[in-house]
Amino acid sequence: MAIDGANGLFRLEQSNGAVLFSRNGQFYPDKAGYLVNAQGHYLTGYGPGGSQLERLQVPSANVPPKATTALDFKPNLPGGAEAIPTTKTQQKVDANGDLVFKPKLDANGNPEMTPKLDGNGDPVLDGSGNPVMEPVMEPDMETVALLRLRFAG
Repeated sequence: MAIDGANGLFRLEQSNGAVLFSRNGQFYPDKAGYLVNAQGHYLTGYGPGGSQLERLQVPSANVPPKATTALDFKPNLPGGAEAIPTTKTQQKVDANGDLVFKPKLDANGNPEMTPKLDGNGDPVLDGSGNPVMEPVMEPDMETVALLRLRFAG
């Protein structure tokens, strides 16, 4: 007998210990917490650290929480990868969460001016018929440090 195809098979056990295989992966915990299919056949596999096949059981009791105290992380970064930036330039934001703008300055340090426009895109004129000028505004930028991860070991 041969099995062909890319789909895997689940190993099951009947209550008498007879081994079966199935492609159907619909399992649920029985009263004792064992994973079974609709026919009551037990799903088998390797338990944590196990070397023998066993019936898989999911504990139903509450497990008390435990804070993580250590982490063993061993990244494998490519040697030719680009350096990760440590800073980023972004637009300033005020205490209300609004973007901050500043007057754009010319080469002499004077604010650049532009005619103020009305809702139709026409220049607003003062009482003498001259265009009302307003400063050109640009985003006020800042450089911020990015989160740095340090690896040891």
